[in-house]
Order: sequence, then C-alpha cells, then structure tokens
Amino acid sequence: MSETISTSAEDIEVLAQAILSLDNGQVEPVPDDALLYDLSEHVKPYIDRLIALRQGDSLLSDLDDGPSKNKRTRKKRKTRRRNPEGPLPELDSLAPEEKAYWIFMERYIPLDRHQEILGYDFAQEDIEAHQQALHRMIDNLLVLVPTIDAAQGGDIPALQQIFASTVLFFRNPFLGDDDGHPTPCTIEALRQRFPAYFYKRRKKPNWFERFPFYTAPLEEAKWVLCDTEALNCTLRRPERKLAGYARHWGISDDQAPHKTTLEDIYDRIICGEALEENVFAGAYNACTATHYRSRRKKAGKMVYTVQKRRKIVINGSDGTPHWKAGKRLWPVAHPCLSFS
Repeated sequence: MSETISTSAEDIEVLAQAILSLDNGQVEPVPDDALLYDLSEHVKPYIDRLIALRQGDSLLSDLDDGPSKNKRTRKKRKTRRRNPEGPLPELDSLAPEEKAYWIFMERYIPLDRHQEILGYDFAQEDIEAHQQALHRMIDNLLVLVPTIDAAQGGDIPALQQIFASTVLFFRNPFLGDDDGHPTPCTIEALRQRFPAYFYKRRKKPNWFERFPFYTAPLEEAKWVLCDTEALNCTLRRPERKLAGYARHWGISDDQAPHKTTLEDIYDRIICGEALEENVFAGAYNACTATHYRSRRKKAGKMVYTVQKRRKIVINGSDGTPHWKAGKRLWPVAHPCLSFS
C-alpha cells in the first residue's frame, strides 16, 4: 500500500552514478526529490546492517528496506485465514455485514465485539445507525479505483488480496465507566480503562497531561479502514505521503485523513484487544496530526507515538522526528480511509 515511484532508464543511470559517488566519498546534492527518495530506500538496508555489525546487534541484520516490512514484526502476525470451510458465496447476495466478514475475515471487528471491549451496550437506535454507516462504508469501498473491477466480478479472493493489510473497525466517541455507563473517549479515559497498554503512572504527572489534547474527546462515531502498513516519512512529510495514499485509492485527501493522537491510540487498543496482536507496533515513531504549544510565542510541536510490543508511549517534537543511529525509529504515518 505504500507509495511507489516509477524510475526511467535515465533515472536508473543517474541513481547508479549517485551510489558510486557516495561509495567513492564524493558527496554531492541530488536535485531530484523522487530520485533522492529512491536512493535512500536503496541504501537503507545496507546502512542498517553496517550499524548492526558495528554495534554487535544481530537482530538488525535482518532488517530490510522499510518500517512497514520489518521481518521481526511480520513473524509475529497471524496468518490470514483466507476462506472458511465451504464454497465462496455470491458477493451480490450478501448483506453488508456478511460482505465485510468475507472480504476482511478476522480483521473485520463487528459492533458486538466493540461493545465487549468498550464496556457498555449501545442503544438500539445507535446500533441501527452504526449498521447503516457500515452499509455505506462497504458500498464506498467497493467502488474505489483498485476494487471496482473485482467487486463487479464478485471476485472475493481478489478483494481479500486488495485489503490484506487493512483492518475494518468502528471508532466510538464513548467508553464504558465502572457501572457500564458511557463516558467520553479521551486519552485520559483510555489510560484508565486499558492500563496494560501504558507504563505505570509516575508520582509526577507526564508532560502531556497538562495539554488540552489529553482530555479532548473523540469527535465522531464512524467506521474506518486502517492500513497496518506504515508510510515512511523520512524524506516526505506525512501530509504528502497521505496525499499519495489517497491518490492510490482514487479518493480525495480528506478521505485519507491524518490520525490524531487520540485516534492513533484508540486504534491500537481496539485492534490489540480484538485481534490479540499489536498490528501497529514497530520500530518507528508514528507522526500524528496533533500539535501543542509549550509556550504561547513558540511554534507548535508535533505529538507522535511509539509502540513496542504492547506499551504505548506519547512523545513530542519540533517538526517531524528524525531517524537516528542511536534511536533507530523511522518516522511514519499510519494511513486510514473514512467516509463522512
């Protein structure tokens, strides 16, 4: 799902010459941004292995050319069970919930599972509204540029392949309190309900607890399709990478929105609880759309998250966080699709 760049024969020759110049110690600026991106992606695995050899880190020698293709992460993920027993049904004959099940299999999280995780029962009118929203979501997904031919042909295996790295679930603006009553979904509320995903509270409050985004509620109830493959933002800002992701699906930029910190954490927890695997965890900094100001006159700082295994950490940075040899975390954006 990540953005790819086509390279002509002339560009390949220039790229090869740039690599040879680097090998000979001749460092010159590369004026072409696209070519520079190709060059960085090509040399990255060799840089990783060189650092691993120098530091005696045998694990890093297995890394390949991107955070979304981390082999250690890939081994932890369950093998997608393509089809249950029995013949494939006719796609047009299925109800929207059944279409979601057959296309996404275990990576479709139904409403009843959300109720179990969130800790309260939806009102009947809310269930009906959310089911209607799921119907519209499935209809929108099946008329996208990459999916419309497979959908019209009723080709369920092809649709499964197209959506193989995605998870379909529901973002709900409420959690259940101790008595099973709905309470606004905030980062603070998520930390209280799911403490296993966070490090224990310190005697001194964490830095982010004094900023408004910590207690700001989730604004909208909606279905989202989240991609588990991250977009590398080492050389391009998250906004540009997400715009390219939107072009891949043939949709507008606002239909592939940049996640806020709250949405990012919510997605990690819901998917972690439902799928029993941390599909968004990896050796990278997940850049979010949330910004804060430490002082009135200073520029806004980006909030980003890190998740290794289960624990989620919230950090802040001036601008996009950078990859460093001492902290080998790649800046990425986790893309998703949503339709109002």
